[in-house]
Amino acid sequence: MNRIRTLTLVVMIGALVAPACASPMVTAHDAAPPGDSMVSLDGGGEGHVTAMTDAAPGDATLTAALDVNTYFDEFFGTLCAWLVRCEPKLGAAAFGEVSCHPLRREAVRAQFLAGLSAGTTDFEPAVARECLAELSAATCNVASVDLTRCDDAFVGRAFEGQPCATDLACREGVCSVGARCPGSCVVQDEGDVCARPSECARGLTCRGGSCAPPATSGQPCSRRTDCAYPLACGAAGACQVPAGPGESCATSLGGDLCGGDDVCRDGLCAAGAGVGSACSRTAPCAPGGRCVEETCVATGVAGASCEVGGCIALHACVGAVCVPLPHRGAACSAELPCVQGACRDGVCAVLPAGEECDGDVQFGECEGFCRSGTCEAPLDEGARCRSSSQCGPDLSCREADGPGRCLPACW
Repeated sequence: MNRIRTLTLVVMIGALVAPACASPMVTAHDAAPPGDSMVSLDGGGEGHVTAMTDAAPGDATLTAALDVNTYFDEFFGTLCAWLVRCEPKLGAAAFGEVSCHPLRREAVRAQFLAGLSAGTTDFEPAVARECLAELSAATCNVASVDLTRCDDAFVGRAFEGQPCATDLACREGVCSVGARCPGSCVVQDEGDVCARPSECARGLTCRGGSCAPPATSGQPCSRRTDCAYPLACGAAGACQVPAGPGESCATSLGGDLCGGDDVCRDGLCAAGAGVGSACSRTAPCAPGGRCVEETCVATGVAGASCEVGGCIALHACVGAVCVPLPHRGAACSAELPCVQGACRDGVCAVLPAGEECDGDVQFGECEGFCRSGTCEAPLDEGARCRSSSQCGPDLSCREADGPGRCLPACW
């Protein structure tokens, strides 16, 4: 299976370990609340594939058969702990923290369970276990994170040229769908035009708009995925080995270039500032901390103790505990703003057409979509569109002999 294909693609860790997300971001009309979109696969419970393990949450040393839902819980728990701990080194890539919100996490889970239920995707428990072990052992160095095993935990059944409905159904490449369903799996070879690494054949990545082998040390790059593992893409635009303690460093798009858990401190790789210590842009916090008003505070996921400003993205510190921001139907306040809909009479409500909107709510304010400050109704079948988030339920935006139009979804 092609690298950067499945979970690392869908959770959108950005230039750090994956390209731009190929699956649409969750919007107000298609993001089900946690627990509403589970799929029963074989009568053994929601998402049941093999016998449940008795491993505790956060324990990546699983010895029993690994259930797919247990894997998702373990994967997101381990991933989010890593994102929080390594935030000082990840820079803009920390927007992958969005995937730690329950609404996004359960929507991702539902996509994969749907593929398993439809019989278009297979789950590999042994590979999934290796993924968890590798992620648990990863340092905060950008180039130390190689989630190939996580990508291979889900394998599409369709080969090149065979019918498909989504990218996840393809063993390699992507699912190309035109005006009619189904689509077909398309794999780009070396030298072919590409927009993201997942379009390219096994062993290739998308560099400069073309499929090519990953760049080696000294070769040009513009993002982490351009470089061969474990090289990093340096600020000078060339792949390089991460810098060691005391060596000169520079900050790049996917985080700083220092090896291990060192940070780029005043131009040299060194240990970061501890919790409670002074910090700045040139003197960042050590892993596990965040610079808030020039002081390092501990960062945490849901349920962790916190100080104001110390919680993962889309969470707030309430009563000294990190809690997820509310979505549709949940209680809200000035202290707990909605990540879906708008706060109306103390409850997050999705806005109907004609209501004012500002367009910057993470999972959407409107039942349809926000345009020019006003909510518009979801587009009907055949209407011109820019993205699937504008289309009504069970529709997707696809090219149909010209501009994109809302057409019946293929899944």
